[in-house]
Amino acid sequence: ICTAQVLLAVIASMYAVYHGPEGLRRIAQRTHLLAEILRTRLRQLGYTVNAGPIFDTLKVSGGPRDQQQILHAALNRKINLRKYADGAVGIALDEPATVDDLRALLAAFGEESSLDFTALARQAATDLGAEFTRTSDFLTHPVFHSYHTEHEMLRYIKRLEARDLSLTHSMIS
Repeated sequence: ICTAQVLLAVIASMYAVYHGPEGLRRIAQRTHLLAEILRTRLRQLGYTVNAGPIFDTLKVSGGPRDQQQILHAALNRKINLRKYADGAVGIALDEPATVDDLRALLAAFGEESSLDFTALARQAATDLGAEFTRTSDFLTHPVFHSYHTEHEMLRYIKRLEARDLSLTHSMIS
């Protein structure tokens, strides 16, 4: 268990080193924008979508299609959605989500028209409010501002590896 947990920590730290604070902020803003575009359009289609601030996850109920119709249509598009006991459907977006993914999701909810995602992006409310907006700096160490290309990152990882004392270099007496 310890080795598996360390591997997750190393992956997360290298992800943060590679992207840095600006990159992580961009990824978060993009993911949030896609979620807000989806929420805006689902409301326009007549669905009830969780109120209040969201980041990347929606709970959708009501509307023209019921849970089974939505889940079946999503499954046909190879999309996994969460099935709630109360008849709602859960959607979680992440970093690799695309506009094409939104099109497929909306089609599962019955969207039949071609959409102008630029116009939807203008309609989407992306302000989380002051209580959810970070005001402090993060990832301030220079390492998070230094290795933002693949070759720089690989060289950095190789330098860290060379510093590691392992059984391939030494034996513990």
